[in-house]
Amino acid sequence: NAWLGRGNVDHSAGDFAGAADKYLRATLLAPEDPAPRNNLAQALADVNCLDEAKRQAARAATLASGTPLAVAVEETRVTIESMPAPAAACSLADRSWPL
Repeated sequence: NAWLGRGNVDHSAGDFAGAADKYLRATLLAPEDPAPRNNLAQALADVNCLDEAKRQAARAATLASGTPLAVAVEETRVTIESMPAPAAACSLADRSWPL
């Protein structure tokens, strides 16, 4: 999925909002693929959208169960679940996120 790759480029460059947008597109194209949803969760956490990050991480973990990605996705979920409440508001609060 090209959007996943483009999101990875943005994330590596520190453009977490841009990465989230691209991971969202990748997730919408492949809703049962845990990889873009896992990366979406991380990017959302990076822009203080912790509630949505937790929801996406949990869904990614469910999708990844029994796959080679399961351990990595579960690590992301645990990391996001343990994050403290952000001091700043979610900068992407106006977005609609997939279930």
